[in-house]
Amino acid sequence: MQKLIITLCLILLANMSFSQELDPDTYNFWIGKWNAKWVDGQGNAGEGTNHISLITGDKVLHENFQILKGPNAGYLGTSISVFNPNTKVWHQTWMDNQGGNIVFT
Repeated sequence: MQKLIITLCLILLANMSFSQELDPDTYNFWIGKWNAKWVDGQGNAGEGTNHISLITGDKVLHENFQILKGPNAGYLGTSISVFNPNTKVWHQTWMDNQGGNIVFT
């Protein structure tokens, strides 16, 4: 499961690093309710949902991810992402129901 989360975060970070100009609206495309499907390295199918919304005066992205079907059903994770206008850098903290806590810049 950690590989899936790390992979998803790396994809997001790769997009961050290739962006020429980051701003508070860079990740607005992510807002919404998403259904996710995947096959892990052992060939097991999984399904989940990801809900992303703006909170705190529409300045903070809040993510809620859960796995509904597959070997890791019941996994829950959440992240908070915020743009620092002074440094023009996005910061994200990920936490899950297995004690995971990952901080990204």
